[in-house]
Amino acid sequence: MHGPGGVHPFARNAGVKARGRSRLLQRVIDGVYCRCAFCQDDFAKTMDKLVEHYGIVIGKSMIREVALGHAAAIHRVSQGFAQGLPEKVSARRIFVVEMKLK
Repeated sequence: MHGPGGVHPFARNAGVKARGRSRLLQRVIDGVYCRCAFCQDDFAKTMDKLVEHYGIVIGKSMIREVALGHAAAIHRVSQGFAQGLPEKVSARRIFVVEMKLK
């Protein structure tokens, strides 16, 4: 049963909201997506891996929103220039790297 204002009592007590995502969940999504980023239908593959490894079901649209949102933020902060690479490396070159999240 909905509480006042259409909010479920559990959601209010747990401090969660529909379609919300914590920083930890975003990190998990990004980590799994990075491993699947070069697969065919990478967002669907990420969705499958999240269910397989974490037991959580998240739609492809949210995975896409989180992954591309973080990529856009990195691009905005870096102003399009490669980050953490030697100066002699051209910004036009493509590198595939893996980041380890703590």
